[in-house]
Amino acid sequence: MNPLIPFQTSNPNLQMEVLYAKLYSKYTNLKKEKESEFDELNRDQEVKFSKYADAADEIIEHLKSENEKLTGQVDELKNELASIRSSSEEQTVHYQKLLTEENQKNAELSKEIERLQKLQDNSHDDTPAEETYDVSATKSTKKRKLVHSTEDRAISSADLELDRQADQHIMVQPACCQRKIHGSGGDVAGTSSVNCVFQYLVEFVVGMKVSPLTQSNELCILVHHQSSGYSFSLTWITNSKGEVELLYRVLSLGTFERVAPEWMKETLVFSTSMCSVFFERVSRVIKS
Repeated sequence: MNPLIPFQTSNPNLQMEVLYAKLYSKYTNLKKEKESEFDELNRDQEVKFSKYADAADEIIEHLKSENEKLTGQVDELKNELASIRSSSEEQTVHYQKLLTEENQKNAELSKEIERLQKLQDNSHDDTPAEETYDVSATKSTKKRKLVHSTEDRAISSADLELDRQADQHIMVQPACCQRKIHGSGGDVAGTSSVNCVFQYLVEFVVGMKVSPLTQSNELCILVHHQSSGYSFSLTWITNSKGEVELLYRVLSLGTFERVAPEWMKETLVFSTSMCSVFFERVSRVIKS
């Protein structure tokens, strides 16, 4: 036996126990080290996971808040869109109603104009060429006009003005006006009969009804646009230089009350050379 080896013994079982004890001790120490390493790694992972979880919670809360905000904005936009649609539909219905009323008024005005035109033609047929209009027939026509609705007042007032002036003045009919001309078609002159070739031609040119009148030794014509009720007078006057000019006075704007330019509402004086320009401008307003 070697005396330098303290654990050396002749008993093999004892040697095995000592060896097992050493192995177990190393195993225990190694296990503790591994467990310590695992514990430290787990703590690091737990800290990281906790941070990640907190960050995820914050992001989730932020996204929820943004989602709620966007949802609220979407709801507001939907309500605003619904309100706009409702308002638009109400305006559409309102404008359609106004359009229908205007069409009905125009139809009634057209019928009334045709009726008055027929009455006027009948009065022309019953009156001699150089006599005045029958006063009683004119007054009865005026009474019938005054019972119309307020929508027809613009055209009725213009017709009353024409009849009033016709009551006071004599129709001048030269030799070319002794034969009646019955028009046909859709023109202004085509809806009635006139006694004068030149009057018939002028009505075709200007697209309006023209009635010549004498007034205090002055030559005057009354012009009437039947479909709108717009009417005016043109009087021949002489200025201080002896030059002939035309005096424009509006009698009724009819349905052009809101859209007529300012010059149509005023009293104008212009030279005869500007007559074509005047009727051209009037024609633009009527056709627009």
